[in-house]
Amino acid sequence: MIQVNLRTWLVTGAAVILGLGSGSGAVRAQTDYDRDMLRELETRIQDPNQSPTAKAADAKESAQKFKEMEEAFQKAKFDSDAARETHRKELEALKLELTSRVEQLVTEIKQVRTTNSSLEANVRAGAMTDATTALSLLGTSGSSSVVFSLIQIVENQPVIVAGACADPRGGRGGPPGTTFADYLYGRNARIAAINALGELRSPLAVPSLVGVLLYDRYPSASAGDQWLLHQLNVDVRVAAAKALGLIGSRSGLGALGTAASSDPNGRVREAAKSAINLIQTVNK
Repeated sequence: MIQVNLRTWLVTGAAVILGLGSGSGAVRAQTDYDRDMLRELETRIQDPNQSPTAKAADAKESAQKFKEMEEAFQKAKFDSDAARETHRKELEALKLELTSRVEQLVTEIKQVRTTNSSLEANVRAGAMTDATTALSLLGTSGSSSVVFSLIQIVENQPVIVAGACADPRGGRGGPPGTTFADYLYGRNARIAAINALGELRSPLAVPSLVGVLLYDRYPSASAGDQWLLHQLNVDVRVAAAKALGLIGSRSGLGALGTAASSDPNGRVREAAKSAINLIQTVNK
């Protein structure tokens, strides 16, 4: 199991980084464990017999361990600056490869067909949330591919129209297998992606977050469905407002001002006001 290998990798790597090994040779031994971990992860993620849920859980755990390893790397002792730079480049290569695998997994999860079953939708949403968490751990402010993948998760939002789904902004058919149950349980994945975009502080996310905050209104739904979906969407809009505040771009102020004055939910209005104050403070 990958969990066993990751524990072995982490314990050995920690021993090296905390000085229980010696110099660049010991760090090199840790790099070998890193590669073994990545090879096993790649095998499991690409295994057609492995469920998306299991793959996503492995991806999340691997990203968590990789993050710990990156942080510990900053404390490592090397024989020379050249040795440190070599190891840094190898870690970066490992990170890029792991990120690519998780991005592929996100695409795979999106393509899973589901019925309007609460159980199926909940399982699918759980897998997407784990994959989203992995992406957020692997992302950096300059990681445009991770930001783009997270934006796709945020925008993958259906509207219920007479039992079918349509895109709220383009009127196109929704993603295959998208149902009301997918929306209901998929909120957590969208919120996780929005939170990650806020933490990454990428201005590239601002248009999508503005869209969530102001236009995630389900215009093609019936009046009853629109009211219900808008109520269910409160936490998504709160997260979008907070993320815009963290990003700190003035381009989000107009949308935040609209939400602060006209959103029907008080929590959203308060989150928007707080975000405005944060942006204004940062940009003084």
